[in-house]
Amino acid sequence: SIDLIFDGASVSTGNPLIFTYMDISIHSIHPVYGSVSGGTKVAVSLSSGAAGNVSHCRFGKSRVLAAIQLAHGEDSDSDEVLCVTPPFEGMLTGEVQVSLEVSTNGLDFTSSDSRFEYIGPTRVFGMEPMSGPESGGTVIFLRGEGFLNSVDLQCRFGGLTVEGEWLSDVLVSCITPRMKLGKHIVELSVNGVDFIAATSTAFESNPIITVHG
Repeated sequence: SIDLIFDGASVSTGNPLIFTYMDISIHSIHPVYGSVSGGTKVAVSLSSGAAGNVSHCRFGKSRVLAAIQLAHGEDSDSDEVLCVTPPFEGMLTGEVQVSLEVSTNGLDFTSSDSRFEYIGPTRVFGMEPMSGPESGGTVIFLRGEGFLNSVDLQCRFGGLTVEGEWLSDVLVSCITPRMKLGKHIVELSVNGVDFIAATSTAFESNPIITVHG
């Protein structure tokens, strides 16, 4: 409780004033990088029971609200909050890392070693081939710029996600999954969270052609 002292005498405040000390630590964050334009949803894993008390995240000097609270369950030793990255302030030359901290009151933030990396924009200009059998297995090549050599590199065909293979900062390959017949929007992600669609491009899944001899 908190006591008010005036001229050496305790002053009654009616109901007791309670100040709560909280021990909050950041275990991990994902993803650890995202676009300079902001908008990346970063899951921050915290010490157990802390998520319900976190109100803000801070990326460098930019403070944002903790958008969504995610519970890992009673048996988990950690909780999560979800924060959306603000746009990077200033000129970006290469990749830039900023500190990532959380707060329960928007004023006092944790002091951890967590870092989030801002990267340049990823753009997909086109792909080839643009069609293949519905059974999948077609190797396609996405061309663009800003392709990061990442373990989280993924391609998405409609709602189906597959791993991507980095070939260069302008070229990525993916193997199509089995899909329904028709056209499917193709998207690329370098961090497993933010997906960028190929410009005016869709992959067409065609019927399997059987040749009878």
